[in-house]
Amino acid sequence: MSRSFVRDSTVRIAVRFFDVEGEVLNPDTATAVVRYQKRGCEQSETVSLALQDDKWIADWDSQVADPGAVYVHAKTGGTAPISSVDFEFRLTANRANSCEGSI
Repeated sequence: MSRSFVRDSTVRIAVRFFDVEGEVLNPDTATAVVRYQKRGCEQSETVSLALQDDKWIADWDSQVADPGAVYVHAKTGGTAPISSVDFEFRLTANRANSCEGSI
């Protein structure tokens, strides 16, 4: 079961990376690709993640997206990622949440 957020909210993306031994990995850089629907068309954007303690974090503004599934692929920097993680969440919206930002 994935988490849900109300559309038009800022969603905090927070991930940890692990090496093959299961130890927390803190590479030099990390990014996340966020894939979502906007007006019924698939969109994606790449966001830079910032290291805070042992988590890589970015805040993503969900007002650009339609309600529904949002998919994230985060990976360590470099041409051959050492570690990566995939996850998804849902954006919800009632009739008063008009999706004006996605039109």
